[in-house]
Amino acid sequence: MSDLTNLQICKRIAEIENKGDCFNWFNTFAIRTEMYAEREEYNPLTDDALCFQLMVKYDCDLISPYRPNKDTHWECQIFTSDCADAVSIYDDSPSKAICLAIIEAHKDK
Repeated sequence: MSDLTNLQICKRIAEIENKGDCFNWFNTFAIRTEMYAEREEYNPLTDDALCFQLMVKYDCDLISPYRPNKDTHWECQIFTSDCADAVSIYDDSPSKAICLAIIEAHKDK
């Protein structure tokens, strides 16, 4: 899971979100926003508002690192699609932890 590139993470989140016409565009991931090739970068790893919307939509719980122990990893917890188990994903980036948790919870779809 953690061996996904940022571009692959963005693409998988767009697929989960059913963003339709997505493509690589000069090493960024974009979605077609208009019928005639108007492009909009789609990157929940750098777009904090988009990432927050995804976190709320998919009921993710984000837990900050415990700094007194010098922890650096954010933890994102999410229930799998059948709500049987919770998945925890850790990363130094809270946005990446959120995106990877969403991907993990939807890996069977």
